[in-house]
Amino acid sequence: MVDPLDTCGKKRKLTHQPDHGNDAEHGSCLRSFENARKFLFPSRDTGHDTFHSYNGPLLECARRFWTKNGFRTSIVPFPKPGISIYKEQTDNDDGEVIDEKKTMKDVLRIMLGFHPRHRELEQMYQSKLKDWQSLYLYCHCLRQSQFKSEALVDLADKTAQECWSELQDDCTEKVAKMEPCSTSQKKAKLDEIALSTQVGLRKEQLEHEWDRIAGGYCSSLSNAILHAYTKQQKCVVDEIIFKPNPNQKLERLTIYFDIASKEKRPTFFLLPCLSAAVTKGADTVVDDGVNALWSQMLSQGYFVSTHLRDKITPPLSQYLLSGILRSDRHFDKSTISTVPFSLRAHFSPAYPMSFYLWGAAGSGKSSFIRRFTGALETTLKKFINPLIHVSGVKQNLNKTMDALRLELELRPNNNDLSIMSIVQGRRMSLKHTQPGLVVLGFEE
Repeated sequence: MVDPLDTCGKKRKLTHQPDHGNDAEHGSCLRSFENARKFLFPSRDTGHDTFHSYNGPLLECARRFWTKNGFRTSIVPFPKPGISIYKEQTDNDDGEVIDEKKTMKDVLRIMLGFHPRHRELEQMYQSKLKDWQSLYLYCHCLRQSQFKSEALVDLADKTAQECWSELQDDCTEKVAKMEPCSTSQKKAKLDEIALSTQVGLRKEQLEHEWDRIAGGYCSSLSNAILHAYTKQQKCVVDEIIFKPNPNQKLERLTIYFDIASKEKRPTFFLLPCLSAAVTKGADTVVDDGVNALWSQMLSQGYFVSTHLRDKITPPLSQYLLSGILRSDRHFDKSTISTVPFSLRAHFSPAYPMSFYLWGAAGSGKSSFIRRFTGALETTLKKFINPLIHVSGVKQNLNKTMDALRLELELRPNNNDLSIMSIVQGRRMSLKHTQPGLVVLGFEE
């Protein structure tokens, strides 16, 4: 990533700490993390030589790039242009990363979710680099805003320089020392000036921009590398599809590029559960997500009975699976392992999920819906889309049919605070970056 503010002045010598305790594996994981950090935030003496530009058609350049770095590839000319990268050749290379070619391959394996220590690398990024990188990009966005003041620009420059210095530090030392971050205080100072009368930005605008950065570009180490890849290669990723296959030599990931379209498309972000998706499959991601949802409800103080869990788990699993596969077909265990699916961090369920709860007054029906709404949002953010939001709307059905029909009717200029007007407002407000989900709780 190029430093747009050009504030990193001094050179820093990167040194490695000796491995602690057990391990060569821990040392190898730290080296991979250091390779990714130096790739994302290069110093002046290293520059950006890790990426080599090629002249010619985009697909040919992309294939030469991936082939040069040790991947087996093939070009996909239709239905839209893309390049397939085969997974099996990346699984047999877990030795020491020494030369530039292996270093670059190591970084690209992290981007694709193929690295064997991907989970540990993501945890290191979340704890040590994410906040500083998010704040750095946030400062850059504030400087580019048409609403700004001299005080805001000066503070943004100073904060960006501090962030860049932190990002330049040897990550092996930072992981060992576990130094606390102070990004929240720095962001609060920036927001205070940005919300002042001299600048005039709204709180919703700042929240929208921060969510887009922290929940998109910096949501994971894979996404940070993907963003740097597209920026350096001057390409736009339209879609990335993983194609599982019983024959491991044929398992591949296909990157489709947006070449001819002049429309501004949403930026492509990878799934938070990328590594699990490409190594274990979509069905495992769904099973883990369902278990995490029930655990989240228990942590909120609501115990779901075994009977209720057994009744809701099957439709809930199919609902989550339809959102990942974007298909309303019912897949069983024998066919799900061969179904291609998108790695985009976007939840698009093919059909709504509904269930009917009955019981005596005070048995916990309303409490279940309330806790379920929050647990569903937490689960979707953790496994599928960090930017999604789930809201709840409660509607009383103890009314006449005419009154209910009027409230539930979708009308033009529906601004009379009817139930459908509230649903539309909850689904996407000014601060949200994309439409979300609404859980409707009908009571009678």
